[in-house]
Amino acid sequence: MGLYENFYATYYKPSGFSYNGTRYGTFHYGFNHFVSLLNARFPNKRIAYLWNNIVKVGKAEGSGFCGNEIYDAQKQHFMVIREEIDILKPDLILFLTGNYDRQILDCWNEAKFTALSSFSVNDVAKVSLPGLNIPAYRTNHPSARISKEEKEARLETIVNDI
Repeated sequence: MGLYENFYATYYKPSGFSYNGTRYGTFHYGFNHFVSLLNARFPNKRIAYLWNNIVKVGKAEGSGFCGNEIYDAQKQHFMVIREEIDILKPDLILFLTGNYDRQILDCWNEAKFTALSSFSVNDVAKVSLPGLNIPAYRTNHPSARISKEEKEARLETIVNDI
């Protein structure tokens, strides 16, 4: 846990994360863009950010989904996202999961996805999570292979809806 605390204390700034390590790239750019949009939308609020993975087990090499066998083990033994949200008590949830709706539905089997603005439901969705009375949204992972302008437009649409 100390490793995480040290990382957060070292790299978290009110304007976003300033991590420039070997894995800095499109994820951090997208996340920081969302941070700057949200800070601009709510200038009189102190906003803290945390990211969390809905799929808790990654791949040993590469990126992407861990595979059904590993994910099935998580579903059976380690479905903790709802408890994590209960503990953290966020005011907003943003799923940067792209097409991981099945995994969201595994946590909230009555979740509803509604298209936001002129985007398709697959691109930007407002997510209704039963039992949670907080705004939730889903869009692509910041490393998705879409243009920077498209990513920014999707995040702006979400922030404008809040």
